[in-house]
Amino acid sequence: MSKVKVVFWMGKDLGEDFKPLSAIRSLLEVDAEKGSTVRTLFGKLAEQYGQIGKKVFCKETQSFYLDIVVVFNDRLIKMDELYNVVLQEGDNITILQMHAGG
Repeated sequence: MSKVKVVFWMGKDLGEDFKPLSAIRSLLEVDAEKGSTVRTLFGKLAEQYGQIGKKVFCKETQSFYLDIVVVFNDRLIKMDELYNVVLQEGDNITILQMHAGG
């Protein structure tokens, strides 16, 4: 098992398993199984937590929604590469919702 930290832009919407970091940010510490990828982790999270399945990761397509930005260990990585990254102890993933304005 590898301990992975996932920070979401959603605050109280996610439930009791998530530690609030602020009114609009929350943290989930996950024990990822050996060999788990970003795709497998988020597939499981989308199944387990309804709000993640609705707003972050589509269970049917096994992909992040188009308005989601993923920061992996403080770096932006192309989604097609990110999905297959094997998770390691201490990895940090930040999930942000893309916003546009003018």
